[in-house]
Amino acid sequence: MNPLPKKQSGATLMVALMMLLILTLVGLAAVRSTTQQLRMSANTQNQADAFQSADGIIRKVMAEVRGQVTPPPYVPAGSNLLIDAISAPQLRCHPNPASAPAECAADPATGTTRSSTISYAGQYASPGSSLGVGSGGLVAHRFRIDAMGRGASGASSLQEQGMERIGPGA
Repeated sequence: MNPLPKKQSGATLMVALMMLLILTLVGLAAVRSTTQQLRMSANTQNQADAFQSADGIIRKVMAEVRGQVTPPPYVPAGSNLLIDAISAPQLRCHPNPASAPAECAADPATGTTRSSTISYAGQYASPGSSLGVGSGGLVAHRFRIDAMGRGASGASSLQEQGMERIGPGA
């Protein structure tokens, strides 16, 4: 049996504690970085949900204008979205989820809400038309669709879409 040396300086213990401290700091930095990346990816996802919600309502309004889908149930029967928009902006999907029609309520999967307004932006001579605006000929009627998508976390996306419809002048 070997006797233990009388004087030990404890250098091995100090090195082990320093290594443990360094590894702890590296671990904390990794956790902080991961948490920040998780928050950034969640914000990106929420913004994408809001954007897609606003884009979806624009597509829905455009399909309604083209006659590809029936108007929502809260729209009076026989109304024409574009003709109605000439006299007053037409709201589709109220922005307040508590008073919104069922189809405009928050999406249960993502928590997003959406709304849009279509408004008349004037008329001008139809491109390539030799029939003037004032002569009762064809004109291009301009409409503007403003859509708002709002994510569950408060992220929002406001989009604007223009469209024109050729028709008789006023």
